[in-house]
Amino acid sequence: MTKIKIIGKPGQQDVEILKKWLEDSLRKFSLYPNRVYFIFIQNLQQFKQVLQRYEKPTPDLTPEEDSLLTELEFEKFHYTAYIREDHRKAKVPPIILIRKGAKISKYSLLDEVAHMAEDKHGWNKQKAKGFGLLKDRAVEFRERCKKLQMDTSLLPSFFSWFRDQLFDFFSGEMMCQHNLNEEVFRDKEMGLNDLIGEARIIFPLQTKFVDFGLTVGAAFWSTLPPSYPKKENESKLEEIVIGFIRQISMESYYRKIKSVVSQLKSPPEATNIYKCGAQIIELAQEFLEEK
Repeated sequence: MTKIKIIGKPGQQDVEILKKWLEDSLRKFSLYPNRVYFIFIQNLQQFKQVLQRYEKPTPDLTPEEDSLLTELEFEKFHYTAYIREDHRKAKVPPIILIRKGAKISKYSLLDEVAHMAEDKHGWNKQKAKGFGLLKDRAVEFRERCKKLQMDTSLLPSFFSWFRDQLFDFFSGEMMCQHNLNEEVFRDKEMGLNDLIGEARIIFPLQTKFVDFGLTVGAAFWSTLPPSYPKKENESKLEEIVIGFIRQISMESYYRKIKSVVSQLKSPPEATNIYKCGAQIIELAQEFLEEK
């Protein structure tokens, strides 16, 4: 039986319900780790302390870049988050971070356990390798934006957001691999509603980066994974978001990005992820160069 260790102060969170949801999720994926850490976090300082204690140092980053990345990760951390196996220090068990005071659903924990299953099957390593291959493309994109005399201050946020959308797409596929199709649909439905409701919180500045980033999120959340059996349900997801997309005049790019997302393969392959990621970066450049 998995031992769940509570770290930090849960506050008003009902720990017993969270434990039950976690245990149910682990059974659905046939995962039975010896231990799992539930770590409750309220502020950036606590987040930094947890990462310093349990995560490996991030290679090839200056202290300033590492600090910025940590702040970006905390800004996006609204409910729960999972620290991947290749990011954890040796002998550290699976960790699920929980935002103190946030309204957590069973779907949030199911998604984090799906990421655990991805560790087991080697998917997270393929995703990380594929995104790592995009590093040169990202540098070229940044330099192109500078030549266009564009404000590049939101670029780190954009690429962090892009990576998360790409990675989370495959957690939905892992759910489908375990016949959790209804859960996938409900998770995506909730994700789209959150995207619309929190759009200006995630990207607080009204710029072209903002509009493209939101469109990337809408495209990923409204595209069902390769193994999902009822593709016609995509139209139901699109109904949630299409009005918003038209409001920001991004329907053309939404369609283009969805077409690219639909090319992602299962199980994830680094070369396929690179190809699709590079196409989305090219679309971003095309959009930003438009007058």
